[in-house]
Amino acid sequence: MKIRPRSQTRIVDTSFVKNVFGRQCTGPSPFDRGRQATKVSTITDHAGIPLIFTFHRGNRNDSRTLFHTLSKCKHISRGQKLYADKIYDSSHCRDVIDHFSLENGVSKKKQPVSKKDNRVRIVVEHTFGWLDKYRRIILRYDGLIHAFRSFHFLASLHLLGNRLIKSKS
Repeated sequence: MKIRPRSQTRIVDTSFVKNVFGRQCTGPSPFDRGRQATKVSTITDHAGIPLIFTFHRGNRNDSRTLFHTLSKCKHISRGQKLYADKIYDSSHCRDVIDHFSLENGVSKKKQPVSKKDNRVRIVVEHTFGWLDKYRRIILRYDGLIHAFRSFHFLASLHLLGNRLIKSKS
């Protein structure tokens, strides 16, 4: 089996999950007429493998979830480049990225995104697309956040297992 070098890029993004019965970690979603939602933040590597999931209230801004997500991730080291979309282009996020000694790869507001950066950043969107194949995590039926978190990790392990099987073939 060929061993690949570890990538020095990390990609971060968030997604909303509509809430049906959840009691913990919910808030009104600004995109769904104020219905309750949970925001899922993830950091992936260059291949789209999720490294960490963090969960926040639905009304929390993406840029305010960055510090919590980076502080929980053990796979972040100095000098790695962090890619993100334009919502993370704020002074608060730049301070957080500097605090963790990461290289800033956040897309700039009011500027077109380069094709190279978009190809790198779209990987996290593919990860969310892969996770949406699992009915249990498309809508949140679990009342407690630890059960919902467990299903996210089970789904990501299943995806990782499928990717490993395909790479051996």
